[in-house]
Amino acid sequence: MNLPDPAGPLSLDDLVAEHRRLDERLRALAAQRSLTAAEQVEYALLKKQKLRAKDQIARLQAAERRA
Repeated sequence: MNLPDPAGPLSLDDLVAEHRRLDERLRALAAQRSLTAAEQVEYALLKKQKLRAKDQIARLQAAERRA
């Protein structure tokens, strides 16, 4: 899944910021004593989004090294 951006592909800086934002939300959820069903679903989706962002970051960094 590519993160949507109507102006075009996300830059490396945008992806790093998105990855950080996702990580902060995941940490906030993980710090809770218990999660509601909706929060559990959100947590799982955020983990997937964070992994996708990490993969996109790695692809962009690899492309920059080749350029």
